Amino acid sequence: MTDGWGTVIATVIPAAAGFIGIAVGRATTRDQATVEHKQWLRGQRQEAYVEFLAVWDRALGELVDKLDSLNRWDSLMDDWEGDPESAREDIYEAVAAIPARVKTPRERVLLLGPDGVDDLADNMLANITAMHTALLEHLNEELGLAAARVRFEEAHGRGLENRGEWLNRVKDVLRAAPKPT
Repeated sequence: MTDGWGTVIATVIPAAAGFIGIAVGRATTRDQATVEHKQWLRGQRQEAYVEFLAVWDRALGELVDKLDSLNRWDSLMDDWEGDPESAREDIYEAVAAIPARVKTPRERVLLLGPDGVDDLADNMLANITAMHTALLEHLNEELGLAAARVRFEEAHGRGLENRGEWLNRVKDVLRAAPKPT
């Protein structure tokens, strides 16, 4: 009977060790795949965040330039050789196109997340849209330049605050090392 148990034990122990090895190997592979996916996602997020910030900054600069153009409008019209209405239309068309250029990079940020980053990206787009709306309302003669400037400056200030918050949140997201779950 002892010889039989020795054979059974000699067979069971290697088989159990094999099963344990398979389970540990599968867990390690799964953890490695999780980490690799998180590294890929972090790289995609970084690209999306850089693109969004560059487009947002460019849009902000264009809007500020258009406001400066409107501030110089009277002096420009004194020296203007052409039709003043066509100049107004040119500015209107340029201003009208600005928020649309920010939407696509923002959508990529929304797809990649996380929630805190995309919420702030929405706020940043809302501020670009508010500045855009203030300028368009002035161009449509619905709002005087002084009132448009106040609304523009308020949205501009909120936009810069949101940009700072967004950058801090992005740094937290991108600096966190991927870990297996």
